[in-house]
Amino acid sequence: MESYDVVPLALHPEPSVTRLRVLEALEAAGRPYRIVLSSGSLAALKGAVMAGLGVSAFARCVMPEGLVRVSGTLPELGVLEFVLDTPKVVSQSVTALKATLAVAAREL
Repeated sequence: MESYDVVPLALHPEPSVTRLRVLEALEAAGRPYRIVLSSGSLAALKGAVMAGLGVSAFARCVMPEGLVRVSGTLPELGVLEFVLDTPKVVSQSVTALKATLAVAAREL
């Protein structure tokens, strides 16, 4: 992709941390873009990328099979921090979910 090419994007709808990060990174790099698809469906985003309609951003742990990481032609998106904020007293289910999310986040 040449630096003057308009980057076609397939993104989650607002509000989305990933969408915001992508748009901020492209704007900071001075890269023009256009949103070709906005969908909350992972299958729709993957389909758009697989069909060559655009690029998208996924965390490594949820990168759909069949997609590859683009490197060198687009700005890096950086690292996101996740904070698990819960009340002091929670159910066993919430405690289990919090532990599962913490393990998954360390594997990113």
